[in-house]
Amino acid sequence: MGADSSDGDDLASSAGEQPPATGDRSPPSRWTEWVLVDGDRILIAGAVTALVFCFLVGVEALGLVAFDDGGPVSRVASGLIAGVFSLTTIVVSINQLILSREFTTPKESRERLDGVVSFHEDIEDATDISTVPAEPTELLELLAVVVDDRARTVRRLAEDHPDEEFRRRAKAVTDEVVESADGLDSSLESTDVGAFSALSATMRYDDHWQIYATRHLRNGYAAETSPALDGALADLQEVLEFFSVAREHFKTTYMQRELTRFSRLIVVAGAVGLVAAAMLGLLYGDLRGPTLRPTYLPYAASALVSIAAFPAALLVTYTLRTATVTRRTVTIGPFLANSDPDAKPFGGSARSDD
Repeated sequence: MGADSSDGDDLASSAGEQPPATGDRSPPSRWTEWVLVDGDRILIAGAVTALVFCFLVGVEALGLVAFDDGGPVSRVASGLIAGVFSLTTIVVSINQLILSREFTTPKESRERLDGVVSFHEDIEDATDISTVPAEPTELLELLAVVVDDRARTVRRLAEDHPDEEFRRRAKAVTDEVVESADGLDSSLESTDVGAFSALSATMRYDDHWQIYATRHLRNGYAAETSPALDGALADLQEVLEFFSVAREHFKTTYMQRELTRFSRLIVVAGAVGLVAAAMLGLLYGDLRGPTLRPTYLPYAASALVSIAAFPAALLVTYTLRTATVTRRTVTIGPFLANSDPDAKPFGGSARSDD
């Protein structure tokens, strides 16, 4: 029994312009992408701190605030000290939680190692290579090349399928897979080695939709599909699943390293922030008023407040990146949880053969 034409129309339109893994309708601008993901976190936090300094100097120049009265400034200094201390304590606690996952028994360590080695062996068996690359970017680039090759094989074999609807659907799916794999391969070739570089290049690669579409083609037309074509679809689904698992593994590795680095930076920045907040209070420790001349006081006070706020700026920048990475890679396998429900690739579930 053939599938209705409306399903094919949904597929054709969705395969040509499918929603990305994030569920967004269009990719963010280059500037937004740099702020959210690609930009150096310390540099962005420094820029935020500089903006805070300029803002404080500006509002003081406009007469909206004044640094002459030591009472309000001392209260601000006390609040900054409490805030920086609390932030540092929380982040250190998070760091301890991350470290607790590294304390394993020999048996647990062996199981984790066996799992990684077994995964590498599965990829080697599927791709007919002796040893998979150890670098994240090279491994994902290899999988992208294999995905491209297997999608082309499916497209070639699907041309002999007796069902016209299947041929049209298979072409739409494989065209999308080949185009995405080629683009991903080009991106990875120009990407630095490392877990984050590999993850950043693949975050918008919608392997979830491709796994779902491949399974639909394979299961929905099983009775009319030749063994060769069924095997090609199974091979394509297998390597797409390898890609999804590898990216998830690199995401976990990146998150652990990112949060550990963030914890280290917060400890250092928090110590500097506490000193800056204390210095802000000491500026007004003299009973006769501020210890600096009125000409320099606004700049000194603004600078100390900005330095004390630097740990919070680090928190914002790192949270933006980790939250963005998590949101774009939250789905595993053939689930389209972040996609628009009105843009389903096949307009519903796979057809039955009864």
